[in-house]
Amino acid sequence: MNRHPFVVWQIVGYKNSGKTTVVSGLIRELQQQGYRVGALKHHGHGGPPMIQDEDTDSGKHRHAGAIVSGVEGDGLFHFIAKKQHWSLEEMLHVYEVMDIDIVLLEGFKHATYPKTVILKDKQDLSLVEECSFIDSYLYWTHQPLIQLKKSEAAFPIYHSQSIQDVSKRIIERCEGNE
Repeated sequence: MNRHPFVVWQIVGYKNSGKTTVVSGLIRELQQQGYRVGALKHHGHGGPPMIQDEDTDSGKHRHAGAIVSGVEGDGLFHFIAKKQHWSLEEMLHVYEVMDIDIVLLEGFKHATYPKTVILKDKQDLSLVEECSFIDSYLYWTHQPLIQLKKSEAAFPIYHSQSIQDVSKRIIERCEGNE
């Protein structure tokens, strides 16, 4: 059962596997189908994400000690909140105030949401063992597919150019057909 008023779907893969390309393609495809989509990326590169607002008023607010700062203009709301540690559920709770149908997670390999695993080469197969709640696979070349065990291959396998197929899986989840 979904814990949020929107469908959460993960795209996972190792560094430089094409996660951002896939998430961006899914956002475009789902938007074209009329869905309102949010995205949340795990910054797994160590340290905080780069924020380039040091010379702005909201940046000055943050540097003065505000734990939450934001700026709005022309319908765009830029929001930054600082906390010692954010759980995925806390971040998704923030998204609940938005009027969205789907949140695509980029990364968060160990989260318990349906996920599409990107297999770029055979070294990525260890990700299959590392992840749970796998719904489907996306591959760049056929090489890793040869290595999949029959039990693992029970999930749909799509080529990286088949973003529409993955979006159909997400839409089925939105419509409660899965």
